[in-house]
Amino acid sequence: MINGKNLTFALLLTLIGAGALYAAEASAPECPVENAEIVFGEYNSGNLEMSWADNSDGEDGFVVQFSYDNETWNRGGTTEANVNHRTATRVLPGRTYYFRVAAYKGSNYSDWYYGTYTSPSGVPTEPGEITFTNYSAENP
Repeated sequence: MINGKNLTFALLLTLIGAGALYAAEASAPECPVENAEIVFGEYNSGNLEMSWADNSDGEDGFVVQFSYDNETWNRGGTTEANVNHRTATRVLPGRTYYFRVAAYKGSNYSDWYYGTYTSPSGVPTEPGEITFTNYSAENP
C-alpha cells in the first residue's frame, strides 16, 4: 500500500523450451496504519523489547529497521507471519533510537509504523552495533 493505494505487481515468466507463458501476482500486504505504533517495553541491560499491532492480512512477516539519525535506515531483521515483537540488543544508555516496522509479502512492503525511543542513562552496556533477537511462530 503506497499513499493509501494497494498496488499489484504482475510478473510474467516464460519457460524456456516449454513455450508456455505463466503469470504470478504478488501484491503488498494490506496493512492499515491508522493508530499503528511501535510500543516499547522493558529496557534491561541493553535489551529493549518492542511490539506492534498486527493490522496486516496475508503478510509473509514483518521487517524491522533502525536508525541513529532518523534518515539512514539499517535492517534489524524480520519475523515470520503473525509475529509482532522483537527485542533489540546492545541498545546503549542515554541514546535516542528510531525504529520502523512494515509488513512484507515477497519483495513488497506495507506502509511503515514508526517509533522513537531514548534509552535511560545508566551503566554502559557492551559497545557495538545494535542487534535483534530472532522470533518465530514456534518460538515467540
